[in-house]
Amino acid sequence: MTLASTTGVETTKRTPKVYSSPLLSLAVVGGFGLLLFLFSAGKTVLDRFYRTQGREIVATVTWCGYTSSANSRSVRYTFTLPDGRSFRGSQTGYGGIVGEPILVAYLTSNPSFNRVAGAERRGQKWLPFLAIAGIFFMFAGVHSYNVLRRQR
Repeated sequence: MTLASTTGVETTKRTPKVYSSPLLSLAVVGGFGLLLFLFSAGKTVLDRFYRTQGREIVATVTWCGYTSSANSRSVRYTFTLPDGRSFRGSQTGYGGIVGEPILVAYLTSNPSFNRVAGAERRGQKWLPFLAIAGIFFMFAGVHSYNVLRRQR
């Protein structure tokens, strides 16, 4: 005996549609994957630029302390290139003493891109994982787009 035969009312099982629009599903899920992939690829390319075009120079620490946004140690520094141009930079996760030297890497093509020498070692182990996760979410977004489009 079924519930429908005793009550006279048939019930249908509805599946909830999280994203009713195929384009919205593609934009949210696939867009998130694209952002993950671009972040990891951009960091990898920037690290490559530092390895191939980067130069190291001694900078002077101008400030060190804790930043409220990252809740982490941070250091600010200045350095002067041999041609007389001066640049500033900052890096979270590092500390120092004001007035002391710190080794900095910069790009010769654009010295405003600079960082504490050795900063590339932090967080690099996550880059392949982020790239793979990004590709997964992009494929999931395309798949959900195709499934929702067929259901219409």
